Amino acid sequence: MDDTPRFHALDYLHVFHRRKWWLATPILASVVIGLVLVRVLPKEYRSTATLAVAAPIVSPNLVGQTTQLDNQERLRALSQQLVSAPMLARVIQEEGLGSTSDERLIARLRNAITLEVPDPVANVSEPRRLDAFLVSYGDPEPARAQAVTNRLVHVFVDENSKRRAANAEGTSSFISSQLKASQARLDQLEARLRASKETY
Repeated sequence: MDDTPRFHALDYLHVFHRRKWWLATPILASVVIGLVLVRVLPKEYRSTATLAVAAPIVSPNLVGQTTQLDNQERLRALSQQLVSAPMLARVIQEEGLGSTSDERLIARLRNAITLEVPDPVANVSEPRRLDAFLVSYGDPEPARAQAVTNRLVHVFVDENSKRRAANAEGTSSFISSQLKASQARLDQLEARLRASKETY
């Protein structure tokens, strides 16, 4: 005869009833620990804005810039410009966060700001150009996180516009000086051509 014990469905229910605390205790403990962590851990809200970077209108070859920045150098330069002390001091002043000479406040802002590159929409084989950046700022208060992020992006765009305007003025004066020099060279060549025609 077969001596293997047979189990009925009620036997499983009886085992579960006898060992119910083995299942209930970890579930209750994880719920209680989760609730305590939600209460105790500091909250941080993160606000993110997207910055789009336009390509320069004047060709770098025209103004004598032969070296192009690669993506890593471009991201590093943008990050340094974004978290520079004058930029953060202006954000602190315009948002009324405190004293603009407070180094700890500037360092805290600098640590709370992150700059990332968004994931590409499609994978292509050509090298990727960085034309958009994600600027994020984290703060315990959601309204302040959003206000500081918006102000930071606004200040960055404003400073960048001023710098571009100064560069445009410099570029236009450079082009006009090159045009005058070319015109003077052309006048000299015409005078020499006229003199040689009169001679011969």
